[in-house]
Amino acid sequence: MLLLGLYTRLIALVFVLQMIVAILTTKIGVYLGTSPLAPPPSPPQTGIWAVLHETRADYAQLLTCLFLVIEGAGRRSLDYLRQVG
Repeated sequence: MLLLGLYTRLIALVFVLQMIVAILTTKIGVYLGTSPLAPPPSPPQTGIWAVLHETRADYAQLLTCLFLVIEGAGRRSLDYLRQVG
């Protein structure tokens, strides 16, 4: 639905909420140092800096979806065609 631009703001809002929950639930182990996965190769292996290092891709997805919530899909979308026509 995001690729076609149909109900973009609604779907992007769902993805924003999903990414927030994913970040909070999966990075708690990294923060506390109890993660069953291998520790990060960089020196801060626990704590806030390790969490920030490990969530780079998560933040990118979160901010991209937040942008779509704020701006919408644009002129080349089904949402725009529904609104105009």
